[in-house]
Amino acid sequence: MSTIITHRQFPNYKEYKMDLCGKPLTLEVGKVCELANAAVVVKYGETTVLCTATAAPRPRDAALSCAVRAVPA
Repeated sequence: MSTIITHRQFPNYKEYKMDLCGKPLTLEVGKVCELANAAVVVKYGETTVLCTATAAPRPRDAALSCAVRAVPA
């Protein structure tokens, strides 16, 4: 007998909310980017940003790369 998963569960999901300068600020942790060492979705008013961080087990020689991409809503 097979099991059908109809809804994914996120046991580590946490959401933090507060009002900052008249706009809602929300931090969501544990729901996206499971392969990253850390990830948070930050929502402030109408703006949403995904911030991720990864790390290697030991240092290595590599050029620092940074990419910023604006996604229209």
